[in-house]
Amino acid sequence: MNWLRSLAPLAQVWATAAAHGHVTLMRGGGRSCGVFQPVAAAQAAIERWLKAELDPDGVFGGGRAVS
Repeated sequence: MNWLRSLAPLAQVWATAAAHGHVTLMRGGGRSCGVFQPVAAAQAAIERWLKAELDPDGVFGGGRAVS
């Protein structure tokens, strides 16, 4: 795991990270574009399916990691 402290806009950091891994906003900055790096549509579908299977009542972390 590597840590990065940057004054660059979050969207720019995400674009750079997309080629080299992933990034999660830990603190600071605006939350208007989210905390987690956007994922591909196929991965998002798998994550939603997995969340529905493991947490059908939506008890855990609703709307946080998986929308």
